[in-house]
Amino acid sequence: MSGIALYEYFLQVIVITFVIGLVLLIGFNALVSKWFGVERKSIFSINYVTDQHKKIDRVIRGITLISLLVGYTINVNTGTWYWFLQPWFILLFLIFPSFIVTIVMERKYASNPNAYKVTLSEMGFVIVLILSLYLTYVWVIG
Repeated sequence: MSGIALYEYFLQVIVITFVIGLVLLIGFNALVSKWFGVERKSIFSINYVTDQHKKIDRVIRGITLISLLVGYTINVNTGTWYWFLQPWFILLFLIFPSFIVTIVMERKYASNPNAYKVTLSEMGFVIVLILSLYLTYVWVIG
């Protein structure tokens, strides 16, 4: 396989995996929201429960951004690509605190008492999806 064909194959695998994962996540969100009787959230919007939730989530996002920049700078300048400074690891590591903060805030302050159950189910689904992609070596090319 030539370099261009390998690159095209890699892009196809990434796009197909992303689309399938997105469709599964949207379908799961719709199913679980209906099951728990919660108004369905848009998958791309940020739904803050309180101002405190908004502040905490912004801090987590800021830490994520700083970690990405620092990790990239260290990896480029040292010439060694540390696995714990890779963007995928930083994003995965900091997605879950955001989920947990949302679950706690929905449990305490949401108008619908089942809202946190939907978010908890989504977090579990995302964990299963990520682990299944990692363990089946979807990211490995040819």
